[in-house]
Amino acid sequence: MRKILEEYDCFDIQLLRKVSRDIRSCIDSSKPNPRVERCYIIQKRHREKWDRDIDGCSSTHEYSDTFDFFIRSRNGQMKWIRYRNKELIQNKDDWHVHKFVYCGDTVTERVVNDFKINIENQKSTMDELKLECDGKLFELIGNVLKSRDTRLSVKELKMKVTDEKDIMNILPYLDSVLKLDQWKNALDVFVCGCINFHELDLLNFRRINITIDSLSTNDIMYFKESIEKSVKFDKFIISFKKNLPITVSLI
Repeated sequence: MRKILEEYDCFDIQLLRKVSRDIRSCIDSSKPNPRVERCYIIQKRHREKWDRDIDGCSSTHEYSDTFDFFIRSRNGQMKWIRYRNKELIQNKDDWHVHKFVYCGDTVTERVVNDFKINIENQKSTMDELKLECDGKLFELIGNVLKSRDTRLSVKELKMKVTDEKDIMNILPYLDSVLKLDQWKNALDVFVCGCINFHELDLLNFRRINITIDSLSTNDIMYFKESIEKSVKFDKFIISFKKNLPITVSLI
């Protein structure tokens, strides 16, 4: 069974878990790598609109408890699941959804639980993790990542938050991007927003493109020293959000 599980991905593993209690117990003890490549959790606001013929007025009611959960495995299999607190009339935005799950007041907990089932034994590096949700869900997802034996390794992390504090519910439990082979082997890097540049190892990059609000004297000195030490450097672009870009290049 262990050898079989080594060849299976997340979808096959979940199907096997439903066969019998003994097989489920074997899977739980073996902790096979689900080989998830991409995972998205997106919180959406579904709007239901209806017209009142009597007075000619229309009303709109919003349901905030709508979540999209997308997952793709190593072999290209994918599934898009839409979670809602109640069943609604499907619309044109639902064409790509493979499955609908209606959970009532427990929709958030169900999304987090399914994320845990698919991610808790992930050993290989994911290509992308995308999270767009509110603070409560970020906290719960952070708890899932915290419970893992090792940090989750992700090549590309995309987060959309309403409060910058939500970011720290996730980042401490991901493997540092600076430790990944992809960072060490990359030739180009693009950075947008506030970041501590002194923690970045820029020596191996050929082209560097950075967009920021402001630049300190220490940052300039650090960039200068990195450029002088680099044997690959070709172009360095610094763009300020409210000004024209400054371009530095070597020929």
